[in-house]
Amino acid sequence: MNMRTMRNGLRLAMASVASFSPSSVLAKEAACALHADPVGTTSVHKDLLTLPGQFHDEFKGGLAVRSPTLENHDASYRWFDLNDLEKPFVPPKGLTVVMSLRSSHFVTRRLAGQCCREELGILRGGEGKPTWLGPRWFPRSAVETRSGEIWAIVLGEPGRNLEPPVVNLLHIGPDGKVDYRPLKVSDWARDANLATAADDRPALLLLRRGEGHLRLLLSWSLDPSATVLLDEVEASVAAAKLSQWTGVEISTAADGEHGLGVAWRPLTDHKSDASWDRSATAEIRWMTAEPSGPPSRPQRHSTMAQPLGFRSGHGPWGLARSGLRASQLGGRAFFAWTEGSEILGARSTDTAASFIAPSEIREAGAPLIDLQSRPSGLDMILLHNLPKVRGFRIRCD
Repeated sequence: MNMRTMRNGLRLAMASVASFSPSSVLAKEAACALHADPVGTTSVHKDLLTLPGQFHDEFKGGLAVRSPTLENHDASYRWFDLNDLEKPFVPPKGLTVVMSLRSSHFVTRRLAGQCCREELGILRGGEGKPTWLGPRWFPRSAVETRSGEIWAIVLGEPGRNLEPPVVNLLHIGPDGKVDYRPLKVSDWARDANLATAADDRPALLLLRRGEGHLRLLLSWSLDPSATVLLDEVEASVAAAKLSQWTGVEISTAADGEHGLGVAWRPLTDHKSDASWDRSATAEIRWMTAEPSGPPSRPQRHSTMAQPLGFRSGHGPWGLARSGLRASQLGGRAFFAWTEGSEILGARSTDTAASFIAPSEIREAGAPLIDLQSRPSGLDMILLHNLPKVRGFRIRCD
C-alpha cells in the first residue's frame, strides 16, 4: 500500500465518521472510494495539443481555439464541444459559436455596415438556420433542459464611461417563442450562473459581497429577490473584492433524483492587504440543494490561490483559478480541481477530498480539466500545453 492510498483511506475513514446519517444509503455513498485508472489512448484534435489552460479556465460549454488551417475563413477559431474533443463543431458560414448547450449553440454574426457590432442567435440541433435574438447581446450563462427549453443570462452593450451593461434573463420555449425580462444582479453579472437540477428544474446562483463576507445564494424561481443562502465565508474586505476579480468558479451538476450539487472556490484570507501579486488562503466548498428542503451543510477543503503566472493589459487582475469542474459520478455530483501538482476530487456526499491524478504542473502549467460522463463511468481528460494528452477513467467503489 503506497502513501497516496493510505492518505485517501484516512480521508475516507474520517469522511464516514463525519457524515453519519440515519440514511444508510447516504452513509454508504459517503464512504465510496474514488479511483482513477489511466486510459491507454486518448484522442483529441491536433489544435488542442497546444492549449494553455490558464486562458481557457472559464469555457462556456466548449473551447474556442485559434487555428491557421480553418476552412471557414469567416471564423477566427475552431469550436469544440466538451463532449467531443476530436471533431470541431462547424457552424454555417458567417456564424461564430460563443456557447454550447445540451443540443444547441449560441452564435453571432457581424452586423452589416457596423464595425465590431454583432447580433446574437440560437442555432438548435438539426436546424440549418439560427433564430436571431437581438443585436449587441452576449450570453453570460445558459442552460437547456431535456425538453428543449433554454434559459440564459445575457448582457447588453456596456454604456458610456464603462457603465455596467443591461442584464436580462432570456427564455426560449421548446416551440421557439422568445421572451426576456430584466435581471437585477450586481457586478455586471460576473458571478450569476444558471444550472439545472437532476429533475431538470432550472436554478439561479448568485454571489453577494458584503463587509467581510461572501455569500452564495440560490433561487429556484430564477428571481434574485427570492433566494436561499447556500453558503457563506468570512474574509477581509480586500480578499472579498479580490474573490470577485478572480472569480469564485461556481460549478454545478445534477445530484440524486431531484437535487443540484454546487461547488465554489472563494478566497478566505483575512489580511487587509490581500492583493493579486501574492498568494491568499482559499477553500473549495461543496454542498447540495433540493427545491423541497434546505441545502446540505457545506463541506470544505483548504487550499491556496496563487498569483497568475502571466498577465497582460492594465488590470486589475485576480489570482490563478483552480480549474474547478463538475459532472456526475454514480448518480451524484462530482467535482475536480487542480492543487499544486495534483488533481483532487470529491463527490457531493464526501466530506474530504481525494487524490485523483498527478497534474504535471511542473512541465506545462496547470492543465485544463474536461469531465465527460460515460456509461462505464466518468472520463477525465487533462489538456496541457504539451504534444500529448492524458486521460483517466474515474470510478467510485
